[in-house]
Amino acid sequence: MAIGEEPTKTDEDFARDLASAASTARTLIGYSIEGAAEAMGIAPSILSDAESGHAPINTVMRFQMEQLYGVKLENFISSRPEWKPRTPLEYNAEQGVLRVGTLGVRFRVGIDDNDALLRGFSAAIRRQRRLPPSVPLRLRSADIPVLATLLDLEDPELDERAQFWFGQTPETAQGFRQLLRIAMVASQSAA
Repeated sequence: MAIGEEPTKTDEDFARDLASAASTARTLIGYSIEGAAEAMGIAPSILSDAESGHAPINTVMRFQMEQLYGVKLENFISSRPEWKPRTPLEYNAEQGVLRVGTLGVRFRVGIDDNDALLRGFSAAIRRQRRLPPSVPLRLRSADIPVLATLLDLEDPELDERAQFWFGQTPETAQGFRQLLRIAMVASQSAA
């Protein structure tokens, strides 16, 4: 795998995920294995084997499941690779780089403004978590003290800037500056 290339799922991974999706969809719709199998005209053991991954789900069976359950099975399959441990944010003042996982965000304290940091940080987080722009970001508690030391907390528009870059509602973004100030005081007290 090349540097920066995202891991992809193998056919085996997809088959396992499809089996799990079929079981999840059936359960959420409220069908028992017996009831779903009867509605599809197959033996319960065939459906059980397919959902447990012991037998493949072919195109016909998948179509029958999607018709019966009224949902696409891929709605229950994540395109994300397996979980990776979180890496804390790290700021290198000499280089002027905030490390967000495997990505770096260029930011120089006292030179760049809050928009530059929030824009870069939100883009890096979206890329790391594979989130589209339409999904609001949720900050992790470990990120808040680092951001508190980098952002200009006197910026009167900080809440609005965070709302814009993180895709949050005004209610959710309200108090962002206050949260950062509390984190700043807490980290200073701990030191």
